[in-house]
Amino acid sequence: MGDMIKRLRISFTPKKPSKDPQVKVAQVSRTGGKAVVPSDKITVDGQTLDAIILSHSTGLKPGQVNVKFDATKIGGPWYVTNMDLAIG
Repeated sequence: MGDMIKRLRISFTPKKPSKDPQVKVAQVSRTGGKAVVPSDKITVDGQTLDAIILSHSTGLKPGQVNVKFDATKIGGPWYVTNMDLAIG
């Protein structure tokens, strides 16, 4: 599992990351203490996560990758509680 996470990390990192990358999540609708955040609503150093993932691809085209994160409010903070990755 650790090796897979290391490989995924590369796919989720901009090609020229800043020393202190700025991650921003656009406001999305939520239901109670749960929200679904698609990767096009997440930016890292100004690039959408969709664009970053595609920049590391060896053949995927826009629209062929669907990544979204489930977020859950636990106490006060929000946490990522699931990641859904679909290719094709």
